[in-house]
Amino acid sequence: MVNEITKLKQALEHERNLNNNLRNALLGQDNADDVLKQAHTFKKQAESLQEENRKLREELDFIKRGRTTTQAINKRVDKSNAYTVSIICMMIQGKKMEDICNTLSISQSTYYRAVSAEAISDSQHMKDLYTYYKGIFDEHNITEETFKDWVMKRKKYLGRG
Repeated sequence: MVNEITKLKQALEHERNLNNNLRNALLGQDNADDVLKQAHTFKKQAESLQEENRKLREELDFIKRGRTTTQAINKRVDKSNAYTVSIICMMIQGKKMEDICNTLSISQSTYYRAVSAEAISDSQHMKDLYTYYKGIFDEHNITEETFKDWVMKRKKYLGRG
């Protein structure tokens, strides 16, 4: 919610700057092409923020209807597993923890939960992740063999203690 407020404040400030630039351009003080480019950029940012607001409203409505309903629990588990798969794919690609956390906008604790010894040691969980989230693996160009090799290496690494 804080990120949303910050983004909205930034968007408002950007809109004010854009309005000032448009005013200056109309008065002949700035290059009109630059102002039009800024207007186009602002429009894209506004659309992105509107989409994010829509998703947040849906999530809030969903939470208001009940956090412990089966549907709510399944949705949270699915979201958590999707993050786990994305983290694993990025690790296989050689990305660092900091980069992964920044890319996915997650905390370090979420990262560590996803790649913990308990998660990796559960073979059935790892098989299920590949089966149910194959689309995410495909997006990152990770084959099943590459994934299995990574799991085995990770188990050995975590087993060293």
